[in-house]
Amino acid sequence: MTDAQDDGGSVELGGYRQELKRTLGSFQVFAISFAFISVAVGIFATYDDVLLSAGPVGISHCPAPRCWS
Repeated sequence: MTDAQDDGGSVELGGYRQELKRTLGSFQVFAISFAFISVAVGIFATYDDVLLSAGPVGISHCPAPRCWS
């Protein structure tokens, strides 16, 4: 027997049913979406700010394009 099967048996001996729920509620989906959108907005806002203030020279010194390559 493997360790995973041993663990399942010991869980049942303790009076618990082994289960794994793989569902996301609406709040979890919103939180994950918000996190991804916030990162994208932050990167593009920084990129735009650098482009407006320093021009094309600022793009080569901006750390965001270096992360993408």
